[in-house]
Amino acid sequence: MRYWVNGSGYYDPVVATVIEKETRTEKAMCKVREHAREKQVHDTVMEIKNILKSRGMELGERVVIKDRETGKIHK
Repeated sequence: MRYWVNGSGYYDPVVATVIEKETRTEKAMCKVREHAREKQVHDTVMEIKNILKSRGMELGERVVIKDRETGKIHK
């Protein structure tokens, strides 16, 4: 069933507006979660670099991190 059509088959702008608003809100929340996860990855890489620096070493190559939750690979 199409969400913008009511039970009688007529276009229902109220339902369409509510669902579109909910979809926008959901997408915005997803972006917030993605941004938070990106910050966690960045912070983790910085921690690794700081540990190496404190031991007189440095990172020679790019770090590749795979997120177990999302399967996303960060380079």
